[in-house]
Amino acid sequence: MLVKLSWTSDNAGHASIAGNYASLMMINGLHKLLNAPHPIILTQEAELMFSSVGKKLGGIKGKVMSKPSSKLFMSFLKQHALKNPELNEILTNKITLSALETSKTSYNQISNVESAILDCRLLPGETPEDIINFIKNTLLDSLVQISVVEQGPVPLTTEPEYFFNLLSYAIESEFEGASVVPMLLPASTDNSYFRALGVPVYGLNPMIVSPDQLKAIHSYDEFIKFVDVDRGIDVFVSFLKSALPVFDERH
Repeated sequence: MLVKLSWTSDNAGHASIAGNYASLMMINGLHKLLNAPHPIILTQEAELMFSSVGKKLGGIKGKVMSKPSSKLFMSFLKQHALKNPELNEILTNKITLSALETSKTSYNQISNVESAILDCRLLPGETPEDIINFIKNTLLDSLVQISVVEQGPVPLTTEPEYFFNLLSYAIESEFEGASVVPMLLPASTDNSYFRALGVPVYGLNPMIVSPDQLKAIHSYDEFIKFVDVDRGIDVFVSFLKSALPVFDERH
């Protein structure tokens, strides 16, 4: 979901003129918004993920994790989410500044209109109204104009079922010692459009991803190793063999 914030000011004169102007209002507003903590939300998807990991882990830690909604585990989540960005993104909505727009002026003239484009990622069960209200309640700015530029399908999920079990078996057969659990991916993919049409979809990259590869996603040096491509193919071939009644390797 892309949201546009716009600030307009009557002050559009020479840059030496003091006073409140659109650029300053935008900077102050964005600093306030982008540094505001989002509330921790334990969705059903996150609860399933943590409980599944707990069952695989076993022991005292696993027993605590297998009941994510308990006061003990929620206390742990709230304490560690702020220190762990990956964990925090699974438990909160996210707002990222993706672009800035300004009215055309010379460098020594103050622009009277400044805008910011925000990439908003919503957790399953959250609505566009929820994130808009968060922005309004955080900024408390009557001068800012808020509009939705682009909106995808409402975030849905696919509950683990027969095909999830087949995928799990294929992965665990290829990667020795691997354990498969359902995971909430803190990003938007085309899967949302299929789910909106009632098609069950599982997001899967059957490979071991290094920290360097994660940092390179959508960057100029994004890469994947050939061995990972081969192993990924083996996973999907194994899955298709178990999913299709008759599987002809020639096709």
